Amino acid sequence: AAAGSGDARIEVGLLAEGRTVVLRVRDSGPGIAPEQYASIFTEGWSTKDLPAHGKRGLGLALVRRLAERQGGSVTVAGADGGGAVFTVVLPEALAGPETADPATAPHPATTGDSR
Repeated sequence: AAAGSGDARIEVGLLAEGRTVVLRVRDSGPGIAPEQYASIFTEGWSTKDLPAHGKRGLGLALVRRLAERQGGSVTVAGADGGGAVFTVVLPEALAGPETADPATAPHPATTGDSR
């Protein structure tokens, strides 16, 4: 989101809405034309000349694929004042039980020196 846009800002918010978890990412970049909304989640789509930037245009396609595999969705809309707002909605079950016992909860794997 807004990579290489100089003074661009990225705001991230996460909240529970009913039985879903909602992640919103808003950037202050140049925005995306509404007529492009349907194609931005396809592999290879980018606002930049991909070979010149060493990229493949996979980011948004992967986000959508992962969200849908979990029973969720991803949408995009224009942001007031420019930029875009991406909304990822996932089923609440993915957040895990609120009363999980920390002693039995999975812990992140570590590699290398953990000092």
